Parts: sequence; structure tokens; C-alpha cells
Amino acid sequence: MEAVILAGGQGTRMQNINNRIPKIILEINGKPFLYWLIKQLQKNKIKKIILCLGIKHELILNAIDNYEFKNIDINFFVEKEQLGTGGALINILDMINNDNFIFMNGDSMFNIPIKKLYTTHIQNQNDLTYSLKKLDSQNTDYGGICVKSNGQIVSHEMGNSNSKCKLIDAGLRIVNKNTIMKYKNHNNYPISFEKDIAPEFIKNHKSMGLIYDFDFFDIGNPQSYEYTKSNFDKIIN
Repeated sequence: MEAVILAGGQGTRMQNINNRIPKIILEINGKPFLYWLIKQLQKNKIKKIILCLGIKHELILNAIDNYEFKNIDINFFVEKEQLGTGGALINILDMINNDNFIFMNGDSMFNIPIKKLYTTHIQNQNDLTYSLKKLDSQNTDYGGICVKSNGQIVSHEMGNSNSKCKLIDAGLRIVNKNTIMKYKNHNNYPISFEKDIAPEFIKNHKSMGLIYDFDFFDIGNPQSYEYTKSNFDKIIN
């Protein structure tokens, strides 16, 4: 299995925490958050990682150079301009060898059995499979995902929506490479995976979601970062 990790964002919501380093290397329990993401992927037998990097990418590379990760191949793509979450994905498709791959955010961790999600995606011949987390209340930071009883995704409403759906995209998905290849020649950047590509997948391709009741950690804003720092021992012990 191969995994693509998005780590090229500017981290504007975290500037009052630390505006000098990318959020993916903010420390959790004495180590960069990226360290824990890689350890999670190792635990789930992922053999190859592609890091999509942007501004201050040197700091990210230096941070993980301090650690040795066995049995996993770590690759890098550095964007020269802001491509967006979808643009970064489009530009690394040639680096992916398998027909399907894991596509995950670099500022969140969902402690799920990734292989099960991957296997379900393959068995159902999905184009896009979400890992979903149910929140106690609707959170507009994550948007709302609505699903049918069979797991088919109906809609993904981002931003300040009025969605009544309390399921969120937990930032770890399985994507079919061939389906997304049609975006390969797209050159109108930036392009968002969540706002531009995913809605088209949901409308015109086979998109499903699996709901998990596992720990979800997010370092994308100051409040969730503080929560993660206080509760992360749940996931690593």
C-alpha cells in the first residue's frame, strides 16, 4: 500500500501558536506530528509514503531526518506554487505505482485499521472511500458528509454550511488512481480536493464511506492542537 500525505499548507489558523514552522512538525509528546503519522502508517504495513510539501519544506525534511523509519520508503514532492490539496495530488500521480492509494491530511490522525478501509474499497470497486467520524455536534470546520444506509456518499458540504450531517471526513481516504487521472492535465491552480474534486467523484463515480468510532486528533487550529497535546497518549500507548 502507498500513502500520500498533504503537508504543503500555509497553516494560517495556527499562526498565533507558532508562525515559524509548518504545523505538521509541531511537537506532540516530544516528537513532530509527522513522526506519529509515519509510525501509524508503519503499523498498518504501508510500504511507501509520498509527502506533498510547500513553503518551509526544508524544516520538515530536517525534522524527520532525525529519525530512522524501517521498512518504509519516504518520497517527497515540493510544489513551487500554491497548488491546493487537489493540485498537489494531481502532480504526484506519476509517483504512485498502485491502482489505489491512501490520501491523507497532514494535520490530523484517525487511529483506524487502514488495511480494512483499503480492502473494503477494493472489494466494492470504489473510486473514493472515506473514513468517517461522527461528532457530537455539527462542526463547520470539517463540513458535513451525508451517507445512505449502504454507505454511499450523498454529499460533502464544506465550510459554514447548514448541513445536519454530523459525519465528517476524517482526513484519511482511499482513492482510485485511474479515476483521478482525468485531472492530470488540469493547470488552473489552486484546486481543492474537498471543494472541487470530491464533489465530482460523489456525483459521477462510486464514492462510499465507513464510519469508525476511533480516536480522532487534529492540529489544524489552536483549540484542537491543545486537545491533541492533552489526549494523545491514548493513541500511542
